[in-house]
Amino acid sequence: MPNILVSDVVTTFMGPNQSENFDRNQVYDTCRIQSCDEKLGVVFNEAGDRLLGLGIRNFRCYYYVIENAQTLMKLPQSPPIRCDTTPTYRIFIFRYEFTVKNLEKEVNSLHKLKVWAAAKGPGEIIIDVIRAQ
Repeated sequence: MPNILVSDVVTTFMGPNQSENFDRNQVYDTCRIQSCDEKLGVVFNEAGDRLLGLGIRNFRCYYYVIENAQTLMKLPQSPPIRCDTTPTYRIFIFRYEFTVKNLEKEVNSLHKLKVWAAAKGPGEIIIDVIRAQ
């Protein structure tokens, strides 16, 4: 997707920024249009054209095993799915270069996203580092 700004993608898929008086030193805070329980936090570089970190708050859903025949007889056509009641925070840090300056930005972005997650409430935090170009 050439020439597409990350901020445009975030706004298109997640909705408008929830932060008042947003500036690029803050976490861009937004939520899914159809479910504001699910949230997105984004950290941009100073120019606003590069994604440094991304945090997603969602409720993990999964298929589960049916343990008895009586339950099996009452099931609808679709497979049984359960969703966690406590959210998971998945934080992605984007690594562009392995330099001291960029590692400082990673640490700063991770800190901002952890603070953002803590402000949203309890939940497990999973951190991934993504090599970016």
